Amino acid sequence: MSRAAMLCASLALVLLAAVPGPALAQTAEQPCNEFAPSLYDAIVKAKLTYLKRAIDAAGLTDILSNSTLNATLLAPSNDAFRDLYDDCDDDGTVLDLSDDDDGDDDDALNGDDDDDGDDRRRLLDDDDDDDDDDRPARCNARCQAARRARARALARRRALARKRALARRRALARRRALARRRRAIYCRRFPARCRRGGDDDDDDKRRRLLQDDSSRCFNTLLNNTELLTKILEYHVIPGVEATAGWPATGSRAVTTLGGAQVQLRKDDLDNGSEEFEDYEVVGPGDEEAEIVFGDLVAGAGMLHVIDDVLIPN
Repeated sequence: MSRAAMLCASLALVLLAAVPGPALAQTAEQPCNEFAPSLYDAIVKAKLTYLKRAIDAAGLTDILSNSTLNATLLAPSNDAFRDLYDDCDDDGTVLDLSDDDDGDDDDALNGDDDDDGDDRRRLLDDDDDDDDDDRPARCNARCQAARRARARALARRRALARKRALARRRALARRRALARRRRAIYCRRFPARCRRGGDDDDDDKRRRLLQDDSSRCFNTLLNNTELLTKILEYHVIPGVEATAGWPATGSRAVTTLGGAQVQLRKDDLDNGSEEFEDYEVVGPGDEEAEIVFGDLVAGAGMLHVIDDVLIPN
């Protein structure tokens, strides 16, 4: 059995689990905040064109169009797919779908990024004055508990700042590596223009060529049904996972349709924010995807738009 057929069978089981009785028993009143009647309709309405083409190529259109499908879809944005599929050879062959944790990342991590360093120092030094506060040597139990609570909160903020700085540097390293690869492709095709530096017209032509390369690479991957299905099943969670049910602290593991576990969590930075960007999905390889917009009710399911493509190990 092909992977696409296995995914269809798994989604069918989720569909059956959502219908405990006769189908007519499911004709309940539609919720007033429904975004679309089905997950597939939600993808179309949200204009997630790359994801729609991938689902069509994998043959999952019909089952995702069922309004009784009780599942949560983590839907990568168009930019997320473009960033993923730009990582290919100039003949359209995908090189590697995993994060590039090679020398490029090491260079970025070891380098001095002034903006990241300034942001991190400002965040880490927020409450340093509290540490230097002169207090009596004999402090009562209530005072000691308050100081311990402040120390724990400061440690959490510092850990979060370090993690975000590391993520920014890794993202910067990937963007720089992608820019070098795009430049190399252009120089292989037009060495004379590359040597003389080019002009504005050449830059426009180069952008068009690189866009064609991205489209060709995407089309090549669309033909790889097994790989497409493996990626798509990694973004489907049986049942509805609204952000209101995500843990306020820590994380909660859920199992995707592909059998892998992902962590649902909310940033524990105490800034009083309740934006969707505060919610993250973390894969087994510690890849992080923030929710761009979420809680889109689609029939019996739910859709969250995320800013990255989760890659199976």
